[in-house]
Amino acid sequence: MDRSTFLQRLREEMSSPTPPLVVCEGRHTVEAALAGGWVCLGIGLSEGSTWEPPPGPNIHRMPEAALAGAMGYDFHRGVVALVERPLGTAADLGAWMDQATAPWTLVLCPCLADAANVGAIVRNSAALGADGVVIGQRGASPLARKAIRASSGAFFRLPLWCCDPFEAAGLARQRSARVIGTALEKRAVPLERYPAPAGSWLLIVGAEAGGLNADWCAFCDDLVSIPMAAGVDSLNVAAATAIFSLGPSPPFPGHTLMNPSLPPFVTLTHPVAGYPVYEIDHPIVRARVAGHGAHLMEWQPAGHDPVLYLSPQAVMRPGKAIRGGVPVCWPWFNAHPDRADLPSHGLARTRFWEPVSCLSTDTGVELVFTLADDDHTRALWPCEFRLTLRMQLGTDLHLSLRTENLGPEAFGITEALHSYLAVGDIRRTRIEGLDEATYVDTVGLATGRIQSGAVEFSGEVDRIYTSHGPVTVQDASGRREVLVENTGSGSVVVWNPWIEKAKALADLPDEDFGSFVCVETANVGAARVIVPPGGHHELGLRISVQRIAE
Repeated sequence: MDRSTFLQRLREEMSSPTPPLVVCEGRHTVEAALAGGWVCLGIGLSEGSTWEPPPGPNIHRMPEAALAGAMGYDFHRGVVALVERPLGTAADLGAWMDQATAPWTLVLCPCLADAANVGAIVRNSAALGADGVVIGQRGASPLARKAIRASSGAFFRLPLWCCDPFEAAGLARQRSARVIGTALEKRAVPLERYPAPAGSWLLIVGAEAGGLNADWCAFCDDLVSIPMAAGVDSLNVAAATAIFSLGPSPPFPGHTLMNPSLPPFVTLTHPVAGYPVYEIDHPIVRARVAGHGAHLMEWQPAGHDPVLYLSPQAVMRPGKAIRGGVPVCWPWFNAHPDRADLPSHGLARTRFWEPVSCLSTDTGVELVFTLADDDHTRALWPCEFRLTLRMQLGTDLHLSLRTENLGPEAFGITEALHSYLAVGDIRRTRIEGLDEATYVDTVGLATGRIQSGAVEFSGEVDRIYTSHGPVTVQDASGRREVLVENTGSGSVVVWNPWIEKAKALADLPDEDFGSFVCVETANVGAARVIVPPGGHHELGLRISVQRIAE
């Protein structure tokens, strides 16, 4: 392409762009295009430019006035080029996802109106570690000069696709990626509380004026928001995208969406897509905690066998309780007293909780989760509340469940920290500390009784004891004793399904009834707790273990 043709093509592209041909202005943008391997049809240099481009047949040095005449305005950048930069299609995007060898992060802009915002988002995404950007085909074109200029060269370094945004999001979901929307809705999780997914994920940003519409909000797996100062209700979309890409600093130092990390000895995994599980491998303790139900699944102090029982057939699925560990039963225990259609043991164990903090020290790991009312919970239980579950995992286990009443009226709760304790053989297990305690035996017709001596097992046991004191589980086969202490509790529930009921539980192997006993810190029946408006109640559990000499 000679000089005359170059100037003619440049003039045509300035007045009527013909993708995939784009005009690159400035040395850094042209260098980025050349480094990206894109086809360069010609480079124009003003006579005053000191830049020496790589040798090529289509480099033209000329007076600055000639370049200004072709571009239609005073041109001071000294370098301009015509480059072919095709954009990927939906098919290209799907192929790229399939070929990826590691978890990826993409940003999707369904319908931006301002090309400068498109370019700024491309620039921010490249700087903060995203693997590519998808632009909705009905929005501003990423090939516009304003977009290319605002991208500061990132336009040529980052993979870009232009296609139907719902098709792009569907491709991500088909590949088990987490779809995260940016929104100011009430159900959106504040960014500082949102844990970055460990696998692939797609961040969707809304339009400049209206943000994400209702269809997009419903499509997303999660909605995340940026807390802002009073009187401010929005941010420029490009600035917001950068903040979302950086992710939270608290509660997990260094934990960002583009570069997820956790304190030492803690790893975030997703054994099932969209189902976060925190794995703790600390010198003095090993544990696993599911975000679903804030459920402590496993706890094993160094030098001991696992203290908690977890069924090998436990199901990890949203809305399904995990069999084993320590489920949180709240705000009712067992069946709902009035409505048979409501889930057994309440709503807390089948909801995703928000992680608030995670801290690793020499003595173990502490995690804190919260759960607040929303439209879903109020459909089941019409009260305003906030739950906070604090887990201290070390040589001993400490759990604290705090209930806060955020509404205008008092409410009543029954509750339990439903700990499944692993034993060597239930037939050789005894529970001490309940002698002379009254209890309700719920096997068959509910009957009031008084405990005499230690609790032993030769059949199904399902009892609600009125007791405030500690109990000790003597595990003869496991050659250890487990001490269970409680605070804020008026009940101790002891349960083992025995042979026939174990067979009826699909998530429990038939023979595993002999491998656990549930000793639950609870408030049930007459121990029901009334929480006044603005008040709170705290239920605490401590478990420790020691060996029994042979």
